[in-house]
Amino acid sequence: MRSLLSRTLAVAALVAAAGQASAAITLFARADFRGPRVTLTQPAPDFRDFDFNDRASSVIVEGEPWEVCQDVGFRNRCAIIVPGSYPDLRAMGMNDMISPVRRVHRDARVDDDRYAPPPPGPSILVNGNGEPRI
Repeated sequence: MRSLLSRTLAVAALVAAAGQASAAITLFARADFRGPRVTLTQPAPDFRDFDFNDRASSVIVEGEPWEVCQDVGFRNRCAIIVPGSYPDLRAMGMNDMISPVRRVHRDARVDDDRYAPPPPGPSILVNGNGEPRI
């Protein structure tokens, strides 16, 4: 019985870890998913640490929603962006303004007014080379 419980807990831990690893945000320095990029799977409270502060112009969100904010420490204007492709952050008034990001659990209670406008049209995902995935 103990062996079955141990295996069940191990599988549950792997499933939970896999679900967390699937949440990612990729920020691009230029619109339309071009230019230098950074992909994050963990919170990043200060983009100055990797020279991407106030540089994001387009974003791809995978897995779970992410909170993006204007100022370090998750201050000033913040928005929740849901999974999808955002080819131009000017549509949400956040172009070249994002400093920190953090994942928002899918089941978290968030006021409707904190969500950014949804991504336009059908979402596209790109591979590691910036090419569309089909």
